[in-house]
Amino acid sequence: MRRLLLIVPLAALVFVAACGDETTVVVPSNEQTGLTVTGVGEVVAEPDVALITIGVEVQRSTVAEARDAAAAAANAVLKAAKERGVPDRDLQTVSLAIYPVYDYSGQGTPRIVGYTFANMLQVKVRDLGRVSEILDASIAAGGDAVRLQSIAFDVEDRDALLERAREAAMNDARRKAEQLAQLAGVRLGTPVTISEVVSAPPSPKEFARGAAPAADAATPIEPGTTSVTVQVSVRWGLVSD
Repeated sequence: MRRLLLIVPLAALVFVAACGDETTVVVPSNEQTGLTVTGVGEVVAEPDVALITIGVEVQRSTVAEARDAAAAAANAVLKAAKERGVPDRDLQTVSLAIYPVYDYSGQGTPRIVGYTFANMLQVKVRDLGRVSEILDASIAAGGDAVRLQSIAFDVEDRDALLERAREAAMNDARRKAEQLAQLAGVRLGTPVTISEVVSAPPSPKEFARGAAPAADAATPIEPGTTSVTVQVSVRWGLVSD
């Protein structure tokens, strides 16, 4: 439920609810006279970049063996991406981890039986028509060590979407404020305070651990759409006639 707070110089406290929105009219004092509303703006756009997160995970009997095997698989993944036009600036190591593997089958203290080395890589693809090709080639190059973690689609220039969403949110807030002021029999003044909340994360598609596309078929990829949502809370002063 959205709550709109309207403060005007009246003598009583009044609550009005209609169509799922609650409006409160209250007047503590002349100094607090004002009107506060929330406006929302959303802009939907087609993505122009894909973010593929690929994990490489290898288990060996020693740390050195696990590290070397994981490095070889990761380098193969990166090489496959580069050979298909992905520049170095769009390749990033997200995380590295090494941890022991324990055997809990005995009655006593668990014993270390090996080590797992994990390397998380992110590949940014700017040509969405080649996402499937680059994804399949990178996974094939890394072999059984590859873990496809997720793929997310985003817009490179999010600032432009943010500006449009912010403008829409302010227009929405102003329309609400003007209507409430008219209904209350007062005139809207200038904004006193403005606060903003932005929601604009890319939406990743998660894959099951160890999932990989079939060798004889290209992985189908559908970018869909992405959105930016801005919510503003604006407090206006009120003008006396």
